[in-house]
Amino acid sequence: MKQSFLPLGAVLGDPAIDTAHGLVFEVLQKTLRLPVEQFRTSYGEVVKGMEMDFRREEELMETFQCPDARLHREQHARMLAGLHHAGSALQQGDDQQAYLALHALAEWLPFHIATQDRHLLRAVRERGPAHNGQPV
Repeated sequence: MKQSFLPLGAVLGDPAIDTAHGLVFEVLQKTLRLPVEQFRTSYGEVVKGMEMDFRREEELMETFQCPDARLHREQHARMLAGLHHAGSALQQGDDQQAYLALHALAEWLPFHIATQDRHLLRAVRERGPAHNGQPV
């Protein structure tokens, strides 16, 4: 289980989820350390990865009828809006906005995991069969 990149408050105690979140943080940290040219090409991949992770969580919210799904989706939408806005700026040559957006994501994500993702995990455990080691 790869948790070395997870901030302490972001560990949920589920090996599959913690591993998936650890990989997200690892990619974020590595991307932020890339030279500018590599950062420019990697930024879109980070955003696509977040879109996929958020989509998977939202499918689980629907499947398990999570009571706070609307708020959880709104948080995803706000973060993705910022990432997309920064991606547009990056395409126009403004690297700074993309760096700021990924730093904001890295700071926001632990709180989101500790609150919203923790509630989602609880709903999955209470309302359905084990998620068979698949990341939430």
